Amino acid sequence: MAEDLVGVGTDGVRFGFGGDGVYTECGAKQPGLVQREIDVRGADGLQLSAWVPGAGDAAAHLGGELAAGMARHFGEQCLPVGEMAVGGRMRNPGSAGDFTQDHAVGSAVACQCHARLGIERALIAAGRDLGSLRLADLALVEDFHTMGRIATYQLAELTGLTQHSRVLDAGSGIGGTARFIADRCGCPVTAVDLTADYCDTAEWLNELVGLEDRIAVHRADVTALPFADGSFDVAFSQHVQMNIADKDLLYREARRVLVPGGLLAIWDVTAGSGGDPDYPLPWAEQPEQSHLVTPDALREAIETAGLVIEQWNDLTEQAAATMRTVLASPPDSVGLHAFVPNFAEKAENLTRGLADGSLRAIQVIARAIQS
Repeated sequence: MAEDLVGVGTDGVRFGFGGDGVYTECGAKQPGLVQREIDVRGADGLQLSAWVPGAGDAAAHLGGELAAGMARHFGEQCLPVGEMAVGGRMRNPGSAGDFTQDHAVGSAVACQCHARLGIERALIAAGRDLGSLRLADLALVEDFHTMGRIATYQLAELTGLTQHSRVLDAGSGIGGTARFIADRCGCPVTAVDLTADYCDTAEWLNELVGLEDRIAVHRADVTALPFADGSFDVAFSQHVQMNIADKDLLYREARRVLVPGGLLAIWDVTAGSGGDPDYPLPWAEQPEQSHLVTPDALREAIETAGLVIEQWNDLTEQAAATMRTVLASPPDSVGLHAFVPNFAEKAENLTRGLADGSLRAIQVIARAIQS
C-alpha cells in the first residue's frame, strides 16, 4: 500500500509518494518518470497536471488548495494553476513539470496543503514512534506563531483557565494551542480553521497524542463562526488578524460567541513605525496578502467590538530576542520547516522586522462587556 496517497489520476487510480518513488493505491511502484493529472480543478477551471517523482532522475512536488489562488515558492519557481500549484526546481523553464531532484520530495512538504505528510515524514525520520507519540514530541512544530510555545504558555497563563472553561481556538492552524490547553487544563477546546488540510492534520495529531476526546475541530471562517452567542468562556486568537482585512468583523464575531465577562486572548503582529517589512513572512508571501494595521488601529477594532482591554503588552523586544535565539540554534528535525515552505527565510524576515521596528508583537487580554 502506498505510504502517502495524495491524488487521483485521470484514470481513477489514487497515487502518492513513497520513500523512493511513486506508488499507486494497489502498492505497485511506478518505475521511471511518470506523468499524471490530479482530478481537481482550480477556480479558473484549469486542471492540475504535474510530473511526479519516479525512480529516475526527476522529482516534483504536488500542491493542493491554496488560499485565494496564492502560489507558494519552492526551490526556484512555483507554477500556479488556478487554486493549485506545482513546485520544484525547473530543469527546463519552457516545460512545466520538468524538475530535477535539487528539491527532494522526502526533505520537505510541497506546501501547506500537505501538512500531515510533511510532519509525518519528519517525525518518522527523527525516530519518533507514532504509536506512542507524546505531546512534547510536537513542541517545535505545532505552534505556528512568533515565539512558539513560549508565547502560547504566556498567553494561557493570563486567562485563568480551569477544567470547566469552554475554550475556542479561533484560527487554530494544526492545533498546537488547542492541544496545549486541553492537556494542561483538562478543559474542552473547540478549534476552528479555514484550511481543510490544517483541520485534517490537527485531528490526526489530536488522536496520536490521545486528546481527540477533548478537542473538537471545525473547518470554518473566524469571521462567521458556526456557534451560538455566548458559547465560550475564553477565546484565543494568535497570529490571525494579519490575514483578515475586516478587523471589526473579526472581533465582533469573537465577542458574539463569548459569554458576558468572557476573555479574548490575543497574540499578534502589527505594523510598526520602521517602514515596510521584507517578504515573504510566515503569514504572507507578498505584501498584498498581508493586512497589517498599526497598534492603535488594532486597539480600536477590539474596543469597538464590545471588549474592554485589560492588558496590552508590547513584547516586541522579547519576541525579537527569542527569534534571534531560534535562528541561531541548530534546526530541530521536527520543526515548522516540515510543513511551512521557505520557513527559514520567513523567520529571518520576521525577526529582522521585529528588530528594525517595521513590526510589533502585541499581547492582549480583553473582556467582553456585559450586554
